[in-house]
Amino acid sequence: MVLPSVAFAADVKTVHVEGNLTNVKGASGTSSKSSPKIIISSYDASPSTVVAGKDVKLTFKLKNTHNSKAIVNMKSIIETDGTTLSLAGGSNSFYVERLEPQQEIEKTIILKTKQDALSKAYPITISSGYEDEKGTAYNANEVINLPIIEKTNLSINNIYGPYEMYQGNTGYVSFEYYNMGKAAISNLRVTVEGDYSPVGEVYIGNVDSGKGSYSEIEVKAEGSEQAHGKLIFSFEDSSGNVLK
Repeated sequence: MVLPSVAFAADVKTVHVEGNLTNVKGASGTSSKSSPKIIISSYDASPSTVVAGKDVKLTFKLKNTHNSKAIVNMKSIIETDGTTLSLAGGSNSFYVERLEPQQEIEKTIILKTKQDALSKAYPITISSGYEDEKGTAYNANEVINLPIIEKTNLSINNIYGPYEMYQGNTGYVSFEYYNMGKAAISNLRVTVEGDYSPVGEVYIGNVDSGKGSYSEIEVKAEGSEQAHGKLIFSFEDSSGNVLK
């Protein structure tokens, strides 16, 4: 029985990653003598898992937390590091003529991420200058920490097996693997699916960026005619997400 060619399929599982909201200027004011304050009340990133080199749509809401005082003449500036994370286009500032007590305003921006960004959270600062209705000026800085994960690229090449196998017998399938991504991968494991059963799972472990090697897995032929199977590679990226 001829061992068929083995296909490698890589399906990335989407893992929801949440950022952190930081209210730099403190809690909302409730007293009539307190100052009106601006906070980021919520935000949403699409996609929720931001991969280095991909664009992300970020929607956020700014809220006047005061119960009785309005905010007027508000100008806000969106700031990033300009390298790892940057605006895809358009202006980095916007103007709001008036924001009533407890009122929110929603804004959406498109951000570009650097291809070789390291896995961590990157700050986006919204700096706002505004006035109350008496003309008193205020400033507020709000920060969104947007997590970015490094792009993972595991390359599999030169898959070879025995020319033929008899039902119930075992043989070896060899392969080469290479980490072409910018970050190390960990807990690399290999098994087989289809008309063959693995004699045992192969555990390779950690593979640094730019590194690779040769390995093989022992499989058992289950069918009596031409059979098909595929090697399954599973590993963790630098953020701990399990990929296949």
